[in-house]
Amino acid sequence: MLSASTNAGAASTLVCGNTTHARSVVPDHEVAALEPEGYIVRAVRQADNATLVVARGRAPSKLQFDPHYKHMLGRGSVYACYDALQQLGFAFLHPLRVEKPVNGALDLARVKNTTSEPRWRLRGFHIHTEHPLELTDMLTGFDITINGTVVEKWEDMVPDFERYLQWSVAHRLNRVEWLSLFAKDWAWYGFSAQRQARFRNLTSLCHAYATHAGVDAAIAEEQQHAMTLVDPAALLNTTEGDVTIHQRMRWLAACGFDYISTENGLSEFTHPNDKLMLHWINVTTEAASGVDMGAYIKCHISSGQYCKHYVDPDTGKPLNFNYLPILADERMGIMPHTVQFYSHDDPANTYGNANFTGMFDFMFRQLGKAREVVYHPETAYWVNFDVDVPLFLPLYALGRVRDLRRIKSEEHNRTTAAAAAERVHNAGDGIGGGGADADGDGVGDAHDDGDSGKRVRLDGHMNFDSGWEWSYWVQDVATADMFWDVCGDDDGCDTDVSALSVLFGRIAAAFGATAGPMVRDWLLTYAQQQHRLLVLGHWNKSAPLPTQDTAYAKRNGQAYIQGWDAMADLSSWAVPNDATQPNKLDFNAARLDMQPNYWTEVRPLLAAMNATFGEAFAAVKNIQRHIPAARAHIFQDLVDSAHMTFLRAQQVYALYDFAAT
Repeated sequence: MLSASTNAGAASTLVCGNTTHARSVVPDHEVAALEPEGYIVRAVRQADNATLVVARGRAPSKLQFDPHYKHMLGRGSVYACYDALQQLGFAFLHPLRVEKPVNGALDLARVKNTTSEPRWRLRGFHIHTEHPLELTDMLTGFDITINGTVVEKWEDMVPDFERYLQWSVAHRLNRVEWLSLFAKDWAWYGFSAQRQARFRNLTSLCHAYATHAGVDAAIAEEQQHAMTLVDPAALLNTTEGDVTIHQRMRWLAACGFDYISTENGLSEFTHPNDKLMLHWINVTTEAASGVDMGAYIKCHISSGQYCKHYVDPDTGKPLNFNYLPILADERMGIMPHTVQFYSHDDPANTYGNANFTGMFDFMFRQLGKAREVVYHPETAYWVNFDVDVPLFLPLYALGRVRDLRRIKSEEHNRTTAAAAAERVHNAGDGIGGGGADADGDGVGDAHDDGDSGKRVRLDGHMNFDSGWEWSYWVQDVATADMFWDVCGDDDGCDTDVSALSVLFGRIAAAFGATAGPMVRDWLLTYAQQQHRLLVLGHWNKSAPLPTQDTAYAKRNGQAYIQGWDAMADLSSWAVPNDATQPNKLDFNAARLDMQPNYWTEVRPLLAAMNATFGEAFAAVKNIQRHIPAARAHIFQDLVDSAHMTFLRAQQVYALYDFAAT
């Protein structure tokens, strides 16, 4: 219960959960009628003119493997409480900071009677601790040391994780996972009692916030210091590998993790014998279920790897090795993965793919089956591509909203088709068709008629997250919010941009009634400009776009504004079709007049990026004078990030002009 004065001077009280006060305003039968994790926020004026704000929600459904379910029961009420706090003026933008109400008083005028329910039941963030992120040391159980001297104790960093969890539930996520890591240099610590105790403290903190805790531990992949379930020394010994999988799964379960998120192959680009890998996937599934943990495995976007012994059940051709998990024990969920800011149908030309429509087709073919399907996109990639350059790319939010709207549309179509097929099947039996359509989307929903059998849905989403420097919290907030639900065509958003405007509007509201619409419109314009230049390379708006996605290669802005290092150059020369970032016209090729021609095709694009991103920086600086003092620090992050992106565009433009002449 929170009592405080408001900006009008009247008293107000916020009550969260199942108290007597709360039940008198939001009775039990209203909560019971909600979807699992749904909630109600309601404000009522009392006899003494004070306002009572009540926040109540429904418990989640118990998962098949849910070892700490009792800690999750209050989840719906937690969401309700944090929704009420945000309506009252609090903001959760950067994951490590809570923004208090602008004038230090609660804003009751903003509180609206709210009923909200999730579309997807699994909603989480994967914090990629193989990268040097804000929480990497703490999440992997380490003190921070310099030359052997401890400069920050692990215990002193844990409060940062609690702030992250507050941010997470404020945006209605229900799970978080991270990589546990392992290296020979500190093998003595990898499975130690101290490390296990530290992990147990972190998972207990997750449970205190009604959040499931997941661990990313690979089966046999050693990429970037991954912790493996199979000891590398046992890669060719099936029996020994089986034993270590069970041993290490028991160790992870004792850490308090609720599920494991694992990896297929030896890396994203290499794999062992397909029969051996499938065997290990099944052993991992059995080991996880034996300790009441859920299990999920990534289906990567890399190309050119095929199974020797298995065929694709849909095509009859050799099975893409990344899709091998669909042949495994059905208790192993799959996580179809796409990379970087590209939406499913953008011309990506990376990882050997012209676009990612193939992964979406694969994902959609798995819907409606017994196996859980969790989409695994990104809001930061790291290696040379974005935040470590650095570049500020709210374009990520546009890619994610486009993906989720496509998913929502596909779910609608498949649900409608399934319902129609059922009606035909039942016509001769005299059995009625689907139930009422309470939400007006044309689909007889589970909540409408109590029958989830007609509803074809993805199980959820797990975002690949790689830190929050350079305003990367913008796309993280937008993505977390859309994981609850995304504004679709039937919800009043007829375009991806209009849906993104809703999401950016929620972020911008934290900057006040005057500046908020300016911030929203600036973010929306900036994201669209980035898509036009960085993805499409469309510097000449009157020119037609290429008809083939492969024709965008070396003609898109991201190829030039991103970072490059020796390994990136090597891969672009050795395996240009499988490079992990878009290929560019290099400096020598620009001077030698190779294709695409620098002066007529590339230079105008670099000039357009320089001008456009310079104008965007000037525009956001112009908004700064309208920002409330209490939000100046977080808005400065946007200004600095836009400035750095403009400077990078300037640098690349100047370097290429110098090289070409």
